[in-house]
Amino acid sequence: YQASSAILIEEKSSNAPVQDNMMEGFGLTPGMRSIDNQIAILTSWDVVYEAVKRLDFALSYYVEGSVKTTEMYNSSPFTVIFDSLHCQPLDIPIHIEAIDKERFRVHIKENNPTSSYIYKTQKYGTIAETTLYDKIHRVGEVIETPFMKFIVAFNSSMIGNKQNMHIVFRSFESIANQLKGSLRVYRKDQTSSIVRLSTTGTNSEKNTRFLDTVAEVFIEANLAKKNQIALNTIQFIEGQL
Repeated sequence: YQASSAILIEEKSSNAPVQDNMMEGFGLTPGMRSIDNQIAILTSWDVVYEAVKRLDFALSYYVEGSVKTTEMYNSSPFTVIFDSLHCQPLDIPIHIEAIDKERFRVHIKENNPTSSYIYKTQKYGTIAETTLYDKIHRVGEVIETPFMKFIVAFNSSMIGNKQNMHIVFRSFESIANQLKGSLRVYRKDQTSSIVRLSTTGTNSEKNTRFLDTVAEVFIEANLAKKNQIALNTIQFIEGQL
């Protein structure tokens, strides 16, 4: 799926050399105010990474069909609430299978060591030599091992659901790398200050949320920069007086 959006970049007047010289003294050069440089900032790692941290993309839910595996975003029959201070295993399917309205089975088929991630500190770690796991738990029970800690809550549609479903944890860095690679930013033409963003992915709602959040982070960063310039201007004038 593809999603797209547009941002109107504020145009700066080029016929005010005195103002330009003054702004250069405050660390905002004419080059930084150009649309091309604004596009570079918009697609930068810092902007994309900050957007990823604000989104709920760290944990993905999947349903396994006979032909393909489909991601469920805001439509999963169960919800996993994980401990952000505890490490979680990265990039391996953790299967969730309902038994009845109060019990479910959690099993991990992979028997290979994998890296772990602590979301609160955004730090990587290691786990035990094996990640094999197969136990029955009750809804709301804390599932805790040296390499994972979370709670599973059922929605009404989970009862009697016989579909094969699993979850996958991913680090902020890997998500940001993927989304940055799919992000496209371009100008409609050289005379326009409207910048268009687009991205492609397997879930249309996630695509839209990502673009909205990138725009939000970019606008907030520009506002913070303007506020800093205003503060520097006031301090400069007061110093001169």
